[in-house]
Amino acid sequence: MIQLSGIFSESLGGTCTIRGYAKYNEIVELSYPHPGYQRPAEDEHVAEISSFITSGSNSFSPEVVLAYTAKYNYYAQGASSEVDALADIRSGKGFTSNVDGIAFKKEKAAGNGFLYTLSIPDKKYDRIEDKPFRRVDGNHRLLAIEKLIAEGQMRSNYLIPFCIIVFPDNVSMKDEKIIFHNINSKAVPIRSERLLEGIIVDSKDELSFSDKELDDSFGHEYLLARKVLKNKPLAIRKLKAIPWIRSDLITALIDIIESIQKRFGNIQTAEHEEAFGIALSNALNDAKLGENGTLLISSGLLFLLVALYYNIEISSPSADAVQYKDRLLTWSEKYQITDAQIDTEQNAASNAECIEAIFNRYVRSTEQTIFMSRCFSAEYNETENAIRRAINEINNEKKTGIMLIRVDEHHEGTTGQISDRIFRDIESAGLVIADLSSGKLNVPHEIGYAMGLKKDSSEVSQIAEFDSDEKNSESQVLSWGGASDYFTVFLSEKGFISKGAIEYSNVYSEVDTSAAHIFSHYLELGGVFPFHLSSTIFADPECWNVICDDNSVYQFTRKVKALPGGALFKYDNGCSVFLSYNFFSILKESNITQSRLSLDMFRAVTEKFFIEYHQDLSAIPPLANTLVQFCCHSLSNQNPEHYVCCQKAKVSSNKLVVDFEVNSSKIASDIAEAIDRSVEYSVIGELLQPLVCLSKDSYSELFEKMELTSGQKKTLGTTAVRIDYYFNPDTYEIKETDVSELSIRKQIAKICAAAGVLPGTYERRDATEIVRKIQESVVSHLEQAIRTLERDRLHILLLSALATEQLSVNLNRTGATLTEDIEEGERIKSLEKSTQLSEKAKMRKSALLYLIETNLYLVNERKEEAIDSSKLSELLSFAKWIIYLQNSSDLCFHTDSDTKLIVEDDYRIDVELGENYSQTFEKESQRRIIAEPFNLRGDNTDRDFFEKVANAFYEDLGVHFKVLESVLHHLSDSSFSHDNVEFDEIAPNVIKAKATDVLNDYLSFVVENVPVEDVKSAYDFLTIVPGQLKTICDTTHPILPIWEREKRNHCFAVRPIYMSNNDYIYSPIIMEEVRKRWIEGFLQFYPPFEIGLERTCTALYAWKNNYEHLFSSEVEVLLKESGCEYAKHDVDLRREDRRGNHPTIDVLGDYDVIGLNTTQKRIFIIECKVLQPIGSVFEHSNQQKRFFTKEKFDEKFQKRIDYFSKVAMSFFANHGYDTEGFTINPYMVVNKVFSSYYKHVQFPIVTFDELKREIQL
Repeated sequence: MIQLSGIFSESLGGTCTIRGYAKYNEIVELSYPHPGYQRPAEDEHVAEISSFITSGSNSFSPEVVLAYTAKYNYYAQGASSEVDALADIRSGKGFTSNVDGIAFKKEKAAGNGFLYTLSIPDKKYDRIEDKPFRRVDGNHRLLAIEKLIAEGQMRSNYLIPFCIIVFPDNVSMKDEKIIFHNINSKAVPIRSERLLEGIIVDSKDELSFSDKELDDSFGHEYLLARKVLKNKPLAIRKLKAIPWIRSDLITALIDIIESIQKRFGNIQTAEHEEAFGIALSNALNDAKLGENGTLLISSGLLFLLVALYYNIEISSPSADAVQYKDRLLTWSEKYQITDAQIDTEQNAASNAECIEAIFNRYVRSTEQTIFMSRCFSAEYNETENAIRRAINEINNEKKTGIMLIRVDEHHEGTTGQISDRIFRDIESAGLVIADLSSGKLNVPHEIGYAMGLKKDSSEVSQIAEFDSDEKNSESQVLSWGGASDYFTVFLSEKGFISKGAIEYSNVYSEVDTSAAHIFSHYLELGGVFPFHLSSTIFADPECWNVICDDNSVYQFTRKVKALPGGALFKYDNGCSVFLSYNFFSILKESNITQSRLSLDMFRAVTEKFFIEYHQDLSAIPPLANTLVQFCCHSLSNQNPEHYVCCQKAKVSSNKLVVDFEVNSSKIASDIAEAIDRSVEYSVIGELLQPLVCLSKDSYSELFEKMELTSGQKKTLGTTAVRIDYYFNPDTYEIKETDVSELSIRKQIAKICAAAGVLPGTYERRDATEIVRKIQESVVSHLEQAIRTLERDRLHILLLSALATEQLSVNLNRTGATLTEDIEEGERIKSLEKSTQLSEKAKMRKSALLYLIETNLYLVNERKEEAIDSSKLSELLSFAKWIIYLQNSSDLCFHTDSDTKLIVEDDYRIDVELGENYSQTFEKESQRRIIAEPFNLRGDNTDRDFFEKVANAFYEDLGVHFKVLESVLHHLSDSSFSHDNVEFDEIAPNVIKAKATDVLNDYLSFVVENVPVEDVKSAYDFLTIVPGQLKTICDTTHPILPIWEREKRNHCFAVRPIYMSNNDYIYSPIIMEEVRKRWIEGFLQFYPPFEIGLERTCTALYAWKNNYEHLFSSEVEVLLKESGCEYAKHDVDLRREDRRGNHPTIDVLGDYDVIGLNTTQKRIFIIECKVLQPIGSVFEHSNQQKRFFTKEKFDEKFQKRIDYFSKVAMSFFANHGYDTEGFTINPYMVVNKVFSSYYKHVQFPIVTFDELKREIQL
């Protein structure tokens, strides 16, 4: 009998284990490697372990892990049905197997477990698999021990630690495989990387090696690796992002250094060390961005690029060396040598040599290959013969091997498309020569392909569109300059030479149209492009796209190669500053939205400086005729002491390059707290520091001037915003294009012509008739375009785009509120920009809602064509024009806005808004975006009214409003997978989940017990029924009735859930917006619809009446709090001033609020009005007419102003105040932003919040 002793306990996950010590020979004898998961023994590995065990006193063996199955035969004679092996072992009762005879006997309690003795029958095992224990970990160790015992090199009674995992009889072998896998794959092996880390990383204790010790004992490459780890955090972060380096960082770094030293000698001097750091950074910048922030570059290519960049840094950088490196990058990308996701650094150096050798052969072959494009008729042979004679002369004189290849001379012995062979030959040729004299079409096409290799995809697609248009056009083209002049006209007209309904039979282009275009293009570039710096990255103007942004700053991006892009500033001394950004590096750190916000903030600070200090930078001598390139690689640097972390400037003959990282979070937080420009100038100072180090005195005047103005109000405001709903910052956007706009306008023009509309200018009802005449046909064209696309997929994309626009509206509204504390000029510009962005987003929102409803309504006759960006752009432009025409029609019909509808001679439609209307709307929009709503008190009275409204809502609709609100909140806030409920984000900010799962998740989400029926009612209310979208009061309209609010209770803005195959599809952002719309609708007495809400509207009306009485008292409180000695509301002059002999209240009316501020010498006369919001042009018109024409509230208030202005001195004198020299300040105060559009009023109409600012002047 063999006995083993050990402590029994439960390990992680409830696994039953017994740990103890046993003799080596006993463990060897009782266990075997199970072939189901143990790998075959490796003799070399066994020999290594044997050598390790016998090497001396430092040898150590970790525990061997064994598996045992506690078997029990319940059908054997004398078996007990009460036996439960694992339960009995856990409880300390013990267990004896009636299958293998192994007995577990408890000796005593030990901690949280028991000390057990295992008694194992001493017998000979005929088959290896009959042994009781299976080896999970330690097989090679036991084989080595077995070998040593057999050879007599080791005594058999040495002790070895063991861990026996006890499995019940009903568990499959899969569980053992899992444990085997976890042990062998999850554990972190002690590798050379760990040892290198312990040697190189300076841990500041007695075990650390000093720099000198590291250099002397291990070699200079170890010391240089330490310096790179310490001084190049960005490069290290990028190295860690490469999958094959991630766990071997220091090993790879040392190997790279050794490969450089093998090529160029030891890196000993400080200059060479700096050159290595720059070379490493540049090579890493050429890596491709992969998924989840990884960088993709093969090991060999990385080693080779570091060597090439190092050579460029330590030698005089020649154009040949730079060109060689650039060609290598292009070649490696073309043949996907960069895309090594699975690689290793072990053979990197030799891989680099192989890549270099292959590339050199490629270079030699391409440099000595000329592709001949020609017609192969014999009459054109002379041109080719002349070329061949010239090639032979060069080969004989220069001993070169230049070859001329023709596609018809291939002798490959293979079949294939001849066009494919042509393309391959053009791609691999060093030069393409074409003979155009034959007029054959293949020759210009082959030239076009060769040119296209040097252009970006947009330019190639433009050529393709032009070619297609030219073939399909029925127009006769008269172009004296040939196709190039006609192509120039085609480009300048965005592909629409005929923009309206009239197709031209003849198209004429003047002589040298293309030359004039090129000339004017270069004239325009003259003031922007640094032509004089031709030896820099700006050597070829045609490689760059140049765009002037909204701030009049020129932004440069490369057309083909993925190099940094950014803003360029030219100065009078020939200096150009290129403030560039490595977007691949930036985007791997954070999402697109966050990167954009951080970038916009940093650009706002820096670009303003480089514009504002133009003259000062032009006067700095060292910058003359120099390109200064600042290249940002990160917006997420976490250095707590600096805003900008710059590397040392790299200097060449006419170029300075500064690589830097930005701590955008520190900039944002500090600017939020700042009251002046000190933080902005600190950012600039740190950015310029590398330049200052080169010539400190040259920048002294610049910094003195900055110091003098640092106390001015800041030009940028930031804040942290709490967002109480789920949103994915990587948003999806449908972008309109010039082409989509032109295409839709052309389609509408054709509809207009077909309807018999005559060119001319139309006003009022005539304009409305024109719109109604073409409206159904325009809508029909849109619906036909939508029918070609798959319904559910289109809905998901449109909903994702709608969420993006809603988020934009929310953020712009927040951004506009930050303008109060910044410099006045910047405040106005910022407010204007926020307003413009918000209004554009609102317009896109309306168009997207129209598309969503139209798409959902069109259930039948659907096709499933591919949905691409151009189709979505056209749909968005189409919907915008439908809404634009509807609103314009309503403006003409219902208002005095002087809106005109203009039909051009080619039947294109334009809308001309009245000047006064446009100006009023623009000012009102700016006020609206920063307006603070006048909030209810929230006291018991308001709570009682809200409760009455909620009860009335239930009586009207059978839906509990509190349940509805909490359902909307749940869907806006809990859209992620949890508790086995799968909320699948199928597009940015679009969620799909099983309806039953959503319902059950809500019930677990709420604290109060809510009846399931009430929850279902809320979800049913929020779920759109597509067939009802064109219906109002049981009448189905041919177009979506977007003009209607009161009677339209079935629209996506109210019912934002779409059910597809028992799945809910919705957007959390839109859910939050609908929730706010209902709550704010109640608080502003303006529900999203009114039909079927009769009791609710009655309750709201009663609440509104109470609110109107309270409004004037709130204004009175405001006046008193702002320092008014006299302030009263609901003033009847006869009662308040009995000696004044004033008119009766029925003649003059009462004064809502009168106030007196003796300090400011101001008298306030205030009229208070409570107005409802408006949701359409029709409601806007009705509100304006009722207020100014029917009720004439403005004239009544003006009458009271005129009267009180005459009696104010006597009125206040009777109250003991001398008001000589005081000014009368009349205000009409309303609860929302409101203006008079069509009638001149003599007093300001302001909101409560605006009044607060006015009286505090």
